[in-house]
Amino acid sequence: MSACRASVQEGLEARADPVVYVHPGQVYVGRGDERVTTILGSCVSVCLHDAVAGIGGLESLPAS
Repeated sequence: MSACRASVQEGLEARADPVVYVHPGQVYVGRGDERVTTILGSCVSVCLHDAVAGIGGLESLPAS
């Protein structure tokens, strides 16, 4: 494993915040320290964050 890849992997393992997986067709909105992730194939996702309100979200839209 390259030094850069090892460094990224160590950084991900060091994070203790929860990870939320958003499936295609789902929407997630949160106000905490969680990480939000999805997978894209032929899907499209939209991520929004409002720093003033302290809220963010992700919508994963399946291909039609």
